[in-house]
Amino acid sequence: MSKGNYHSYPGLFSSTWVTYAVRNGVSQDQAKKVTLNYVLYGPIATKYKSTIELIREINKTDPDKAKTMKTKYLPIYMPTGIYGAHRDADHLAEFSRLMQIDIDHQDNPGLTTDDMKAIVCACKGVAYCGLSARGEGVFALIRVPDDAANPDRYKGYYRAFVEQLKAQGVATDDSANTIAKPRYISWDDQPFINEDAEPFASWMPQGSCTQAPRCSNVYATDSDKTFTRAEEIVRQAEQQGNPIATTWQAWRYLAMSLARAFGERGRGLFLRLCDVWSSTTGKHQKQNPDKVFSQANENNPIRNEGYFFTMAKDAGITLK
Repeated sequence: MSKGNYHSYPGLFSSTWVTYAVRNGVSQDQAKKVTLNYVLYGPIATKYKSTIELIREINKTDPDKAKTMKTKYLPIYMPTGIYGAHRDADHLAEFSRLMQIDIDHQDNPGLTTDDMKAIVCACKGVAYCGLSARGEGVFALIRVPDDAANPDRYKGYYRAFVEQLKAQGVATDDSANTIAKPRYISWDDQPFINEDAEPFASWMPQGSCTQAPRCSNVYATDSDKTFTRAEEIVRQAEQQGNPIATTWQAWRYLAMSLARAFGERGRGLFLRLCDVWSSTTGKHQKQNPDKVFSQANENNPIRNEGYFFTMAKDAGITLK
């Protein structure tokens, strides 16, 4: 995403205001108010892109130095909104209706950052997911209801979201479980963005043993009935000229979701959707669809069988 090529049209990120400071430790009276798109992928993010890339390169050989550089040279922002005299929960003046989570590589050594994105983005409510400042993990911004402005309610939504990630075998960095946590500017060339994400409404009280919903809608995929439902979705996609996925990253997730749900039987469905995309755009996939599906079948971080149905629903295709 090149400089200037960011969402300036009305949308979640261009209409959500947050507190921004040129560096951590700057007094709140010197902080500014900016829209979230500026710090995620707009002018502020692109301004620091080269610095972030340098920090990531240094991090490969000297993590301590990279961490020092991050705190010294990168600005911070408050994803949860606009703050008053102090950047703490008591001075939250305008809530962004967003919750943040962090997933680090050190807590998930068996997952790549692409794996982490794929799993996180299968969960309801995710509006943004991208690389962390040092590039070792990912962070996500999740839509939540208005009452999450209350710090205790915020932690309840956080606990519920974390529980569903645990069910997928993903560990989180729980330093983000407080509402007033600042975040360093980062950069990702291929972030996951869904400004139309529906709020994540599951809530879990402290000490609860109740299991949160798993990511995505869970369908029993060991029956012909479920495969028939998927075929019907593909038929609707063909009739509507709706390929369900429109970006390269989404195509990868689509292939993985079909492979997870149906194994080799999902290949035909995936190829049919690829044909829909080609016929509606007049373009061809940049990689052979057969190869994409084979790779998805061999190395698949998505653990929930229902993700395909969630993608279809998000694309406007539902079954009666």
